[in-house]
Amino acid sequence: MIGRHEIIAGLLALVLVFFLAQSCKRAWGQHPAHEQDLHLKFYWNWQKPDLSSSFSGRLRNGSCCNNLDCHPTKVRWGPTGYWEAWWDERGRWVQIGRGVIEEERPDPRESPDGESHACITKAGNVVCAVRGAKG
Repeated sequence: MIGRHEIIAGLLALVLVFFLAQSCKRAWGQHPAHEQDLHLKFYWNWQKPDLSSSFSGRLRNGSCCNNLDCHPTKVRWGPTGYWEAWWDERGRWVQIGRGVIEEERPDPRESPDGESHACITKAGNVVCAVRGAKG
């Protein structure tokens, strides 16, 4: 016989799965259906620069992010003299630090679809960015 605690745990698990699926759906929904695999491959293989090394970001150190915090975005030259990415989650521009944009790297990666992309943490830090030819 299933107890009350098991039922509550099962319901909580279902709610958690639902919210995670919705989060993934929002991230995936930012890409056209025919480009889903392209973006997944690009994001999962995207490595961030190791800015703490004496090689000034020449090395790559771990994944930039995943499909939940990487997304197509607008990138502009900001009034502060730095590149900025549009952080859609908060509705504002965030500064992109030096050495984070792919074209500044010695081994740059190109945008998979010609669009600009950024990986932005929940704290608003851009850990990886690529400026696309389309903007």
